[in-house]
Amino acid sequence: MKKILSLNEDVLSLSNRPSYRRSRVKSTRQSDLAFEIVVSHYNENLDWLKQHSDECCVYSKGGKTNAPQPPLTSTPLPNIGREGHTFLYHIVNHYENLAKVTLFVQGRIDDHVDMTVAEMKAKALTTAPGQVTTYPFRELELFEHWEGIPWEKYPCWKRWSSMTMQKMQETPLELFQKYISEDDRVPVAIGFAPGAIFAVNKKTIMRHNKAFYQRLLHKMFLGKMAHVNPETGHYMERFWLALFNPS
Repeated sequence: MKKILSLNEDVLSLSNRPSYRRSRVKSTRQSDLAFEIVVSHYNENLDWLKQHSDECCVYSKGGKTNAPQPPLTSTPLPNIGREGHTFLYHIVNHYENLAKVTLFVQGRIDDHVDMTVAEMKAKALTTAPGQVTTYPFRELELFEHWEGIPWEKYPCWKRWSSMTMQKMQETPLELFQKYISEDDRVPVAIGFAPGAIFAVNKKTIMRHNKAFYQRLLHKMFLGKMAHVNPETGHYMERFWLALFNPS
């Protein structure tokens, strides 16, 4: 209970900021949405989403000067936690009125996905309970570095490791075992989709209760991990599929 209370204090502090109060997620949000696109935005051009603006819930972390332009609207968030913080924030704050299917995306996807938004939506709507639809729809990569990501061995990850990074004291194994695994077991490897672009059914999200996501949000992205580039952001990118579909 102490961790959840601490989380609520952090959320309360954020909600008291004037800029946050003015731009909170629509108070008239429907409780029976069939489909929604949750966007983790910083300063990317979101013109690719304008034709679907009525289906978007944009969280912008780039300040007023980088906020998306109409017809898109956005909710400002502090620039912490990468997309993992954004996605968990949405789940926690809309747990009771999640869309039947949610497509989670970053502000820019053309470096990962060669599909139109309409094509992505059509694919997302086929996502049944217990399934996760990933983009691009291809073979997943495997994560097996349970003792820590060896950043120096992977040149393609250099731009992330070269940034100032808030390191996590616990290993991926310890975090997965305590906060993700349903039986304390950790598989040899888990599949993940680089870019964290995926669609999931409401029933799948609700396999875990709200407190589960609150606890995960607090551990991964608040407190000492409230950083623009926390190592836990990279861990969550690799954990999503196992969280929703442990098999």
